[in-house]
Amino acid sequence: MSEQVSWSRNSFFITEEKKYKYLGGYLTIDDFKIRIPSIGLKRKFTTITLLSIFEINEVYINDSYLLILHFEGGKRNISSNLMSKKDEYLEVKKLILIKSNNNNIS
Repeated sequence: MSEQVSWSRNSFFITEEKKYKYLGGYLTIDDFKIRIPSIGLKRKFTTITLLSIFEINEVYINDSYLLILHFEGGKRNISSNLMSKKDEYLEVKKLILIKSNNNNIS
């Protein structure tokens, strides 16, 4: 007796969303995008598709790291000061580098 197995095309995409406390909200990363809360009142968050990131820079200013993401349509910063823990900042940086396929950080 043969067993039938059914699956959908989407069953191979397991999107695990990770949340990190960032300023007054949460910075979230999944397999395809990153959502960064805004500091001002203009918008609630910025959504960046990870594959649209073409350059990543990191600078050290006043005892904090600043990760600058250049993507199609602009640039956005992630500050280690605005995250609750430095370890979380390092994990976010690592995830962005891995998921965006961008291994050249300057």
